[in-house]
Amino acid sequence: MRELPPALRLYLMVISVASAGLVVGHVGLSLVAGLSPLMRGAVLGPALLFAALAYVGERTGLQVSASVDQGLATPVHIAAILLLPAPLPLLLTLVAVVMVESQRGDQEGYKRVFNICHPLLSVGISSVVLSLFVAPTQALRFGGGVETVRSVGVLLAVYYLIDVGTLAGVLTLLERRRLLDVWRDSYRRNVLPEVATSAIGVLAAAAWRFNPGLLALALLPVLALRAAFHAIAEAERARGVARDAQAIAESARAVAEEAVRVRDDFMTAASHDLRTPLTGVLGRSEIIQTRLDSGRPLDDGWFRAQVDLLRQAARHLAATVEEITDTAQVQMGRLLVLKLEPIDVGDMVRAMSAVVAAASASSTAAPVEVAVAARLIVEGDRCRLERVVQNVVGNAVKYSPAGTPVQVSVGGDATWATITVRDRGVGVPAVEVPRLFTRFYRASTATDIAGTGIGLAGARTIVEQHGGRITLESAVGEGTTVTVSLPRAARASPHGPPPPHRESCASEPEGPA
Repeated sequence: MRELPPALRLYLMVISVASAGLVVGHVGLSLVAGLSPLMRGAVLGPALLFAALAYVGERTGLQVSASVDQGLATPVHIAAILLLPAPLPLLLTLVAVVMVESQRGDQEGYKRVFNICHPLLSVGISSVVLSLFVAPTQALRFGGGVETVRSVGVLLAVYYLIDVGTLAGVLTLLERRRLLDVWRDSYRRNVLPEVATSAIGVLAAAAWRFNPGLLALALLPVLALRAAFHAIAEAERARGVARDAQAIAESARAVAEEAVRVRDDFMTAASHDLRTPLTGVLGRSEIIQTRLDSGRPLDDGWFRAQVDLLRQAARHLAATVEEITDTAQVQMGRLLVLKLEPIDVGDMVRAMSAVVAAASASSTAAPVEVAVAARLIVEGDRCRLERVVQNVVGNAVKYSPAGTPVQVSVGGDATWATITVRDRGVGVPAVEVPRLFTRFYRASTATDIAGTGIGLAGARTIVEQHGGRITLESAVGEGTTVTVSLPRAARASPHGPPPPHRESCASEPEGPA
């Protein structure tokens, strides 16, 4: 009970004390009045029978619906109150619930205590309230008319209020909701089953008064209720299956629609990203073709320059295709195949920053400032890491106001090499930051700036497969900072020879015709 809310612990203590008080009070009054009336065979025999019935009732329930279960102890309690003198109804209830709870070894202590106190309160308080109007064993008198109806009605009403109210009190304290709301949500559907089972208890008591052998007739409405409730439960279960099937169908349709949307977004993004290098290839090819068709002799230097520009455009196209392919591979759950080699992070960042700066060279472009604090070596896939740097620095330049510098720095420690890119651009709302690394997602502040949203998603995939991490911090109107951390190469000396030079995988800007 220590893990329960304090209010619920107090509630359980109160009902425990009240239950004990009812038992002690009933037994004490019986001792004062004398036990001889209770020991007669005419009373003791029925008491033992109803004790057995109470035990069976505690272990048996009627499935009212898929979510409501009605116990069969209620009619036994009602019949016992109407037929047996105090304290027998309370004692036989106590014996039955103790026997049932002793066989349940998987319940926590406080639940066991509540399961014992709950029926004791229902039977004990109902008996006490009924005794204020009439002796409980005299409540069901043939020919009593209105008085009998009133007495039985009081008994049923009090029993229901205590039975349901005690249970609803627990949920009220656990869920911290209003008692009326708990009743409406959890017990309103149980009113008619409670009335029906209580009425069976009254019929059983009446049958016993007329002829004890007729008690077996009380089984007929029980069986009828069981069949009706079973049919209701099956119908509700069938409706539940239909609802689940509909939910699954709607979910499948939503997944299919999302797949179509992702496909369309992918095709749109791919066509956009491929258009620029393809335009370069076609444009240079047409320039060369026009020159050839003119019949003028080709200048060797000019021709070499055009071929070099074609090669650069083709390289740009290949890098774009590789990026799109990487994105598709990751989307299918496949790991990228990395071609690892030693890479000087500072050299790589300088080279890629120069590529971005040259590609965006204009009077309105944001200048790129690079600061390398130390020589840091990582083991990585050169082409893919260059693409990461080019994407991040390119985004910073793209989203920065004219003339505001983009600051790129390289630093680190014994474990990590860190690339930090800061801009003073449009920034991103804080609620959108976690989604920036989602494929095709573009911030609301970037709607007027060309782009597809593939870059950051692909950058994160590449960095994480290198064992690194990429983070982004941003504020609207203040700018964005992207940090890429890569694990340094083992046994790499900061003063050792540089890695062998290899041609950059990144495309360079196209020059004039």
